Amino acid sequence: MTEGRFQESWKEILAECELEYLPKKRLQTLATRTTEQDLRFLLSEAERFGQEWAAVREKGDSDAGRNYWRKSTCVEEIFKLRGPEAANFLKAVAQDAGSPYQKTAARLLQSAAAHFDYEQRKAMRGTTTEREPASRRDFWDREK
Repeated sequence: MTEGRFQESWKEILAECELEYLPKKRLQTLATRTTEQDLRFLLSEAERFGQEWAAVREKGDSDAGRNYWRKSTCVEEIFKLRGPEAANFLKAVAQDAGSPYQKTAARLLQSAAAHFDYEQRKAMRGTTTEREPASRRDFWDREK
């Protein structure tokens, strides 16, 4: 996906976040078309959201705080959906002592790696086990 097209799609997703909505289907579509350059852009966005969110928390504006939470969640979701490619990218940035995004990459790496591990285990054992209650199966396996 070209940089302009990716950023255009990203702006549309952020606009939906303003409407108190996490556009999961659009995030899935965007994640499948994300390049390494786009991952770098998203990492800078995550850093920016973190800084802005910290400033909003100091002011005590809970509505704006929830908006930044939704935006940060969208970034995190794309990294999760990219799987091992994103995890390797985040690991490299987190290990680079000179990177200004080192802490942000380490935080996102935890989430992306945990999601990838969960998906691998789920694939190895099928979607359910006999001991898992039906309500839990339905929660994790339902279409978002």
